[in-house]
Amino acid sequence: MRFRTSVTLLALLILGAVANAQDRVSLRPDFKVGDESRYTINALVETMVTPKGPGGIGGNSRGQLTATVSVRVLSVKEGVIEQEALVDAISFSANKAGSPASSESKEVAGKKIEFAITSSGQLLKCIIPDSPGYIALADLLFSAFKWYPAADVNVGGTWEALGRGNLFTERLSEASMSASTIYKLAGLSKGVASIDGAVTLNQSGSSVFNPGSGNVNVSVTASGKGSALDPTERCRLFVGATRATELDDIDVASCTTVGSVVVPVALAFAARQPRADGRAVLAAIVAGYEAMQRLGRAIGGATLIYRGVWPTYVTAPFAAAATASKVLGLDAAATARALALALTRTSSVPAAALSRFGFRYYSLGCAAVDGAGAAFAAAAGVEADADALGGFAQRIGATPDAAELTRAAGSPWLVSEVDSKLWPTSRQALASVAAFRELMVTPEEVDAIERIVVAVPSAYRGMVDRAAAPAQRIESMIGVQHQFALATFAPQVLDDALRRSVSTPPAFAALMAKVEVRADEALGAHFPRKWGGRVTVRLRSGEERTREVLDPDGGAARPLDLDGIKRKYARIFAASDVRQPDGWLRATRERCERLGRSSGDVSTVAELLASLE
Repeated sequence: MRFRTSVTLLALLILGAVANAQDRVSLRPDFKVGDESRYTINALVETMVTPKGPGGIGGNSRGQLTATVSVRVLSVKEGVIEQEALVDAISFSANKAGSPASSESKEVAGKKIEFAITSSGQLLKCIIPDSPGYIALADLLFSAFKWYPAADVNVGGTWEALGRGNLFTERLSEASMSASTIYKLAGLSKGVASIDGAVTLNQSGSSVFNPGSGNVNVSVTASGKGSALDPTERCRLFVGATRATELDDIDVASCTTVGSVVVPVALAFAARQPRADGRAVLAAIVAGYEAMQRLGRAIGGATLIYRGVWPTYVTAPFAAAATASKVLGLDAAATARALALALTRTSSVPAAALSRFGFRYYSLGCAAVDGAGAAFAAAAGVEADADALGGFAQRIGATPDAAELTRAAGSPWLVSEVDSKLWPTSRQALASVAAFRELMVTPEEVDAIERIVVAVPSAYRGMVDRAAAPAQRIESMIGVQHQFALATFAPQVLDDALRRSVSTPPAFAALMAKVEVRADEALGAHFPRKWGGRVTVRLRSGEERTREVLDPDGGAARPLDLDGIKRKYARIFAASDVRQPDGWLRATRERCERLGRSSGDVSTVAELLASLE
C-alpha cells in the first residue's frame, strides 16, 4: 500500500498586538508577562491513500481542526515561558482511509491548555484536556515558534518555517513527517494579521494506519520541497558532537568509542519513527554496541590503531547499520544484508587527515550515516556481497577472528564492558594520570622531584609520551606530561572539555621535563583487556612514591553509579564554564536519570525522542 500526501492549506488568523502600519511589521510576540494573543485557527490535513496488493486499503484520510483561543503569558524566567491558552471555541473531525464513516469528537469549549516552553521553542511541560481536538490544538500551539518570521515582513511577503511540522501527528494525520511550510502575510488591517500557509512534505519511511479494525503496515511516500534537518544530517551532527567531547565511552578490548556512534544513530532515526517503542530503542542501542565491540575485537582494533587504522571509524558503519536495522524492525535476513552493505561502504582514512581540525569528528559522523543508510537500503530490498567481511578486512589490512563476532553472545551483553572517563582525556593516558593524581603532588613539591617515571604497555607508549607543549585542545588531552602539569597546578582545567585556550607556563614546562615514559612488560601482559599505568615519583632525597592503576574509576570494573555520573558532569560543566540551564538540557538530563533509575519503565525514552524534535 502506498499513499501520497496532498499539499495542505493552513489558514491562520492571528489577532493580537500587530501594528496598524501597512508597511513592514514584526509578527513575533515579545512574551511579556500578562501579554495576551488571540488566534483563530482552521487547519486541514488530507492524505490520499492508494491500495497496494489484493488486500490494500484505499481512500482519503482527513483531519480538520477549527478553534478560537486566547493565549496569555503567565511568567518568563531564565528563558522559560509559561503560558495558558483558554479555548473559546473548538471543533474537530477525522476519518481514516478504509473507514466508511467520519468521526467528529464532541469538544467542549472553555477549557485550558497550560504549557511551558523555552525561548528556543523546546516544550518542557504541558497540561492538556484529554480529547482529540485539544491535543491537536496543543500540537499547533507548541509549534508556534515555527509560525513567526525571523525578520519584519510586509503584506504579500512570505517566509519559510523550518523543522518538523507539528500538524503531522496522529490526531490530524497518519504519519509524522518532515515538513516545509511557506507562509504569507495575506492581509493586515486594524491590528489583525491574516496569514496563509502551504505545507509540503518530503519523507520516505514506514508508518501504521488504523483503518478501523487493527493495524496495517504500509509504505509511505510523499513528495514536496521539505527543508527540515533530516535524520541523516541530525545523525551526522550528533555523532561528531558526541565524539568531540573526548568524554565518550570506550571498549578497550576493541579500542572503539561505541556510544558516540550508536546512541546518536538510535535517537536520530527513532525520533522520526511513528509510535517509536522505548524498549525497541534500547534494544537497538544494545545491538549497536554488540556490533561495534564484536567487529572491533575481531579485527584487533586495540593494536590496529597503532598501525594507522582508526577502529571506531572503520566499525562505525557496521554498528550504525545494526542500530538502524533494529529501529526499523528489520528481520534477520534484511539485517544481514544491511550489515554486509555497511561493510562494503567502509575503508580506512589516512592517519594524517585525522589530525586536521574537525575532520575526525566530521568523518565519523559521515561513516555513521553511511551505515544507517545501509539499513534503509536493505529494507528496500538491496542485496549485498555475502563475503563482505573478507573484502572489508583486506581493505583495512586486518586478519579478522570471525569467532569474536559470536563468542558468548548475550552472556552478558558487551555494553556492560565499556569504560567511561572521569575527565576529557585519551583512554591510553587515563590510568597513568589517575595514578599520578593519587600521589597528590603539590606545586610546592615540584622542585624536590628528581624524576617521574611512567610505565605503560609498549603498544601505546609512543602515543602518551608527549614531551612537547601542546599546541591545541586535543593535544592537551593525549599525552601524560601536560596532564600531570594540569593535575599539579590547575586541576580544574583537567575537567574543562572545551579548553578554549591551551598554554604551558614555565612551571608546567619544568614539571613536564621531569617525566620519563617507559614500556613495561608486566603492564603489557594485561593489554588489550586492561590499559593500565604505573607512576613513580622520585625525590632528590631518595624517597620514592609509586601508584599503579589497572582499573580506573569509571571503567567497566569500577563503574560509576548515577550519583557519580551526576557529580562528574557537574564538574565538567563548571570547569568548562557552561551554565546548566533550566531548559532543554536540564530536562534531558532528568529524563536520562529517571530512565537509569527505573526498573523496566521505558516511557521516558519516548519523552527523550520527542524532545529531539
